[in-house]
Amino acid sequence: MARAADRRRYLSTRGALRRILAGYLRVTPSSIEISYSESGKPSLADVSAPTEKIHFSVSHSADAAIVAVCPGRRVGVDMERVRPLRGRDDVLSDFFSRAERDWVHSHGDGGEDDAFFQAWTRREASSKAVGARLIESFLRFSVPAAPYSPGGFRLALAEPGARSAEPQEWWIRDFVPAAGHAGALCTEKENLVPAFWLFAW
Repeated sequence: MARAADRRRYLSTRGALRRILAGYLRVTPSSIEISYSESGKPSLADVSAPTEKIHFSVSHSADAAIVAVCPGRRVGVDMERVRPLRGRDDVLSDFFSRAERDWVHSHGDGGEDDAFFQAWTRREASSKAVGARLIESFLRFSVPAAPYSPGGFRLALAEPGARSAEPQEWWIRDFVPAAGHAGALCTEKENLVPAFWLFAW
């Protein structure tokens, strides 16, 4: 039953994604072809795009999903339902940086779960944006270990396969995609201010 529900959520999200992209490209949803890199990053394939290439990213958690679309700039988005996570401290000690661990543990009175998923979504969003696997991000770069900032955070991220001396400028912003969720958006080169729309169909 759980797998059937997950499959329905996946298909609904992908169907919504095609309709959203079709609106940007002014084509029919059925003509949208999506390809995936080795790291799982999706991109448009074999579609006549406008002057600026359309980049996008998708994330879902429980019954909520979000699609980020950015013409001309690579983008990554992630959302997670905030909840107690079994083995959270083991995940922190095995993978996260000392700064991230210390920042999460500095939150008392039940705030550690919120801080953990804030740090997690920042990593997921930046990994998706640059086209790296999540596990690679723990070895390749750092993300902010700091409270929410309305102006976002500047990052220096290197693409997979690039030399460490070739980082590029990226920006990351926290946001709340739905009640009880944490979210982060990572964009290339510019600190873009996102516009949020509720998609219903």
